[in-house]
Amino acid sequence: MNTNISTLSGIIVVAVVAAASGAFIFSEFEKQDFDFSPIIAQYDVSKTDTDKGANEGGEVVCKNESASGVDLPAIRFIPAIFSDEEREELTEKVINPFIEFEKESYVENGIISIAVNKYSDSELAEMKDPKYIYKIDVVYHEGWGGWLEREAGEKIDWWVPDCLDGCEFSDEFKERYPEVVEKYDDLQNSQE
Repeated sequence: MNTNISTLSGIIVVAVVAAASGAFIFSEFEKQDFDFSPIIAQYDVSKTDTDKGANEGGEVVCKNESASGVDLPAIRFIPAIFSDEEREELTEKVINPFIEFEKESYVENGIISIAVNKYSDSELAEMKDPKYIYKIDVVYHEGWGGWLEREAGEKIDWWVPDCLDGCEFSDEFKERYPEVVEKYDDLQNSQE
């Protein structure tokens, strides 16, 4: 009987400590002004071919749909502490050119989702140099990949493809993203 009472007392103490810890953590997060809901961006395809187009609201969406009817790729910014300007610049300079290039180059392995993760100041402090602000994860129909983007202290720059045997750009891509093509050419020329 004594063993049952001490076991029950131990369980109660653990439950009280766990509840108090949870309440403390929750109260600390309440002091922060964060919105932790994921933010979904729409893939901007306003100047591309006929399988894509604008909806009634003028918002441009990709018409590649999943079985659930969700426009693909779904783009999430995690945690949702990105400024509007930061989100727009990442979408314009990194995400959209990446998606366009992937669609042109690897049609058979379409992109399902892209998650843009932003490291916190404390996470950056623990990193060795170089310290990158963003980690971008991509889920394809058959696999996944990703990369690190933007060193701390630098501005958001245009994404550049990493091709083993040289990159081929379509005329449409060159017209839509001349900055990407120029940056790619500059990097190739600097390696010769």
